[in-house]
Amino acid sequence: MNQNIEKNDNLESIIHRASGLDVKPREAWVASASQMLNYLNNHPQESYSFSIEQTALFATARLDWILENTKASLNNIFSYDDFLTLMNCFQSDLLDPYQIHYMSGHLSDDLGLDELDGNTLHAKVHSLSPAQKACLADILERAWRAARLGINPQEFATKINLALE
Repeated sequence: MNQNIEKNDNLESIIHRASGLDVKPREAWVASASQMLNYLNNHPQESYSFSIEQTALFATARLDWILENTKASLNNIFSYDDFLTLMNCFQSDLLDPYQIHYMSGHLSDDLGLDELDGNTLHAKVHSLSPAQKACLADILERAWRAARLGINPQEFATKINLALE
């Protein structure tokens, strides 16, 4: 099967590319497929002589810049216990845009909260901007990968310069 992205790709062909992935990555891929296609359709490669792969890689540079510049705004928002709770809630998940948008709702469901009043962690997550939520999702995904390598969450937070309160 040709895995190269073609200029005439449609949603079905983007989704088909997830066929060899494990369950969670496949679910995240499929849930994100419309955003992938939307980005590629809205950024014509011909304008810059980019291939679609180059367009996608260029987008990762922008994303990295956004994440790095947003991370500082998350300093001292979460305690170490908050961070552990978030890691537990989003255990090794690869978060798609829908999950990122509704992070506070997923957290409430995970904690079994019927009443949201008074839950400070829910309030903290709910008050984050979209860029902060995307950055938090990225941090949680990276924290899980680091944990698999034996790096504890506090060490990880220190390594990436994330200050926990």
